[in-house]
Order: sequence, then C-alpha cells, then structure tokens
Amino acid sequence: MSLEGIQLGQYRLLQLIGSGGMGEVYLAEDARINQQVAIKVSRTEASPYPNASSASESARLFQREARAIAQLDHPRILPLYGYGEEQVRGETLTYIVMPYRKEGSLVTWLRQRTNASMLNPQDVAAIVTQAAEALQYAHDHNVIHQDVKPANFLVRNRNDASATVPDLLLTDFGIAKLSSATSHSSHAVRGTATYMAPEQWSGDPVPATDQYALAVMAYELLTGRLPFQGRLEQLMYAHVNTPPLPPSAFNSRLSGDIDRVLLHALAKNPEQRFRSIAAFAYAFQQAVQRENAPTILRSSSSGPISGTVAANIAPNYSVFPGNVNPVQSASNPITSPPYYAATQIPVKQQVRPNGKYFIGVGLVLLLILGGLGAYFVRQINNPPASPGTNSTNTGSTQGARATVTDKNPYSPFTGTLALNDPLHDNSRGNNWDTNPTPFGTCNFTGNGYDVAAPIIKTYHRCMAEKTDFSNFAYQVDMTITAGDCGAIIFRGNTTNYQYYYFHICQDGSYALWLYTHSGYESKIFISGSSPNVHSGLNVIAVVANNTAISMYINHQFVTTIQDSTYSHGQIGVAVDSNNNSTEVVFSNAKVWTL
Repeated sequence: MSLEGIQLGQYRLLQLIGSGGMGEVYLAEDARINQQVAIKVSRTEASPYPNASSASESARLFQREARAIAQLDHPRILPLYGYGEEQVRGETLTYIVMPYRKEGSLVTWLRQRTNASMLNPQDVAAIVTQAAEALQYAHDHNVIHQDVKPANFLVRNRNDASATVPDLLLTDFGIAKLSSATSHSSHAVRGTATYMAPEQWSGDPVPATDQYALAVMAYELLTGRLPFQGRLEQLMYAHVNTPPLPPSAFNSRLSGDIDRVLLHALAKNPEQRFRSIAAFAYAFQQAVQRENAPTILRSSSSGPISGTVAANIAPNYSVFPGNVNPVQSASNPITSPPYYAATQIPVKQQVRPNGKYFIGVGLVLLLILGGLGAYFVRQINNPPASPGTNSTNTGSTQGARATVTDKNPYSPFTGTLALNDPLHDNSRGNNWDTNPTPFGTCNFTGNGYDVAAPIIKTYHRCMAEKTDFSNFAYQVDMTITAGDCGAIIFRGNTTNYQYYYFHICQDGSYALWLYTHSGYESKIFISGSSPNVHSGLNVIAVVANNTAISMYINHQFVTTIQDSTYSHGQIGVAVDSNNNSTEVVFSNAKVWTL
C-alpha cells in the first residue's frame, strides 16, 4: 500500500521515487519552509533479508544507517537531516530524512547521456576519484559501506559547462559496517551480488571490500559489462574463485596499465589489493594519464610532487588489514615503516631512435671524454679522504661529498671495487628499474637516478635487477629534493619482495628494516636519530659481512646488528613518503666485495 499523502512529523510524503530491499524512498515536503526532501521508510512487515524478518531487525538496520551517516561530514557524502519512528495506519514506520537530489543517481545520469557510447577512461577516472574520496573518508571513520554501485551515488550537476561528469554524492549506508569498539561483530551476508568481494560472501568485510566493488564499478563503466554474470550461486563462485578477464578483452582501446590496475584491485585476497581505496584511485588515474601521455606527472627540481588526486585524497592506511605498524615507544621512535607497496605494475614503453638520438649520443661521448679529463684533474687537486672520515668541507651546505677512490673507505674492511655506477643511465649493465608504476617512478636525469613516491605513507623501490652480492660494502650519494626519506636496499629478492632496507630522513632519523613479503611484514632492527644527517647531499652506506650488518651515514659509523635472514641478493634504492610526497636523487653507487 502506498504511503503517498501521509504525514511523518513535519513532512508530507508526495511521491514514491524509489524502492529496494531496505525500504521505500519518497519525495516529501516540509510545507512550513517550502523544502523538499527525500525520506527513506521501512515498514514493520518489511523483510529486508530472508533471515531478518522481525521488526526489531528492520529498526536496528535503520538506526545503524542513521548512526553511520550522522558521523560522516564530507562534501561527497549525502548528509542526514533527521531520523524518526511513527505509528501510521497500524504500522510502525521507521524513517530517515535526507536531501532530495532531483538529478537522480549515477545510473540515471548514464541512461540520460546523449552520447550512447561508453565513457572514456578520463571520465571514468574522474568518477572513481570522487567515489574514492567519499569512501576513504568513511574508512577513516571506521565505516565500511558494503554496497558500492552506481545506483548508490546520487549526482549533482555542475554549473561548469566544461565539466564532463557530475558531482557524486555517496548514499545508502543501510548495510554499512561500523567498526567501533562498541559495535557487535556480525557475519550476516549483505550486499549486491554483482559487486560483492569474496570476503563479503563469507560475512567478513574489510575496507578493501569497498575497493573491490569500486573496481567492479569502474570495470563496468569502461566495458559496458560486469566482470561476472549469472545466477546467484554462479556469481558467488565466480567472485570467490574465478579470475576476471582483463577489461581490454571487451574494450580493445584500454591500455595494459588500466588492465593491471583494475585486476590488482580485484584480487581475491583483500591483502593483495591496493593499500587503500585512495591508493587505488590514484593508481587508476595515473594509468589513465599514461594512456594519453607516456610519462607520469612529475615534480620540478625546485618543489615537491604535485597532483590533484594526491592533494585531495590523503590515504589513511591504518585501517587496512595486514598492515603491520610497530608500536611507537621511546625505544622505537619510528612512526612509519617502509609500508607494503602493492605489487608493482611494470609499464612497457617503446622509444624509437631518430636523428636527434644519434646526435645526442655523440654529445654524450664528448661529455664523457671531457669528464675523464676533469676526473684526473680532480684526482691531482683533491686527494682521497682518509678511510672512515667525513670528506665534507667545513661549513658546506651541500652535505657530504663522496670520496673519489677505488678503495673501500669503510675500515677495517678492504675489498675490491665491483660496481662503480654514476647512475646517469643503464650503460653499466646493472639494469636499474626505469618503468613507471602507479606507486612511483625511477628515472635517469641529468642529476642522477631520480626516484619519486607521490602517495603518502607508502614507499617506492628501484632495483638494480642484474646485481647479486653476498659480502660487500654498498655506498650511494643521496639528495632528498622533496619530502621525507631516502633509502638503500641490499641482499634483495625482487621476485619475493624480500630485502634489507636502510633509510635516513630529513628530520635526522634513521632505521634498518627487514622486509618479508610472504607475511606482509616489516621488522625493525634498529632506529634512532643522527646528527650526521645533512640537509643536502648525504652519503648512505652499509657493510654486510656474513651475519654482521654495519650502517654508515656520511662515512660516520652508526651501529652494527647481527642477522642471518638473507645472505645475498640485489641492491637498490628507495624513497619513503611518510608524511609528504617524496623525491630523491641518487648518484655514484659503489659496491666493494669483501
């Protein structure tokens, strides 16, 4: 029976505008102030779910939705005007009052588009970004939506005529999970089957569950179809067990980058998805940008990395399952470990040489020959610094300068110079990473090997893939041009994401970590602060001799630890974006085998 015409508090129900498992939605009006609103109503006889037919269950779900919306104050989340319960015609009506958006939902907007073709990737990225902003805010306030789909985003048309997509407003928190200290755990299976992550089918949603659903939604917008289709039992089996086809299988215009980002967000195990829904949105935007331009947006040498998404979406990774954060204490002052960065996604780029390339090669050869002459002049005028001493000139603002010697400067060790790479290019055969990923970049520039990590509270590593050292001294020059921390990696295994990781930061802190991908864990060995960390150029080094690992900052000994977890492997460099987007330039990598 329709409720049109009845009065609920100060609101008169005018017209039924929607219905679903959680109730009916009516256009209503407060005649006193001539305001139209949307009112969502649940009746006592309604049975929202097969196993929840009682009136108390219906009222409980409505109260939970009201509580969820009430604690969220975000411009992309539809706010709550009021909540109530009344007896009408012998029925108990529970209702919530929200703003009325006459433009309808994202589904309505998609159907009313004059262009019948699918959205282009740029428009889909804009939609994903807006959705992620709202969902990341909900996650930061311990709310998991559990029903992310186009129908649950209302739209608000923009005044800007150049805008190709409307503003989105996330709504319908009817089955949201509130993860608070006072909430009771429930394993009820709720959601829309076509968008449900594997863990949601077992009643164990986590924040990454919303990421999975948003990836399904992006897949649908890009291809015009869902990753999985069929009856309920077929959908459950497919979501839990069947890898989805890449979206390019249904839209050949999509790039491999977009395929890899979406398939990563659709991983069966939530711990193998992106670290947050904001990180997923950022990675997706970067993949779309690379489809139109071969390079990632980068910072200038004079300032930090910038970008609309990076500025507007500040990921909070504390709610992500599997994230192991060390307990902060007087003995462990490090607040941000080298966080697990989701599996890196290589991007293949082909560059064809032209006439300018060959001219450039000739110029490079001339520069090399000139550099050799300059090198011998420096050797005559600037003899090598004594082993274990800081070669920085007193009062220099550039920090420590690397010693120009083939001898191992880390006494009492001797050894043979096995790697001497200025990090200007890959001509030394060490195969340093150069392919950009959604999580950062590794590029050779005129200043050295430039590594950037734009996503806050992540790290980005760049490895010398064709290296393998056991007992050695490894040293590199490092300048943090923007952001927080730079690091060296050693005894690495990039296949299993296992390595030691030694970083120093602009605030003078340092730490040595053991990274083990198998458990998504980072174990801290030692941390502290050092007055030897400079504001400009620093020389960071490690000596690994069997189980003894010694660390040095600007040729000054820090400490030694004993560990036998890894005995050999690759070397690399990395950046930590603990609190800011970070960019570091590395140069003059040297390894002496012991």
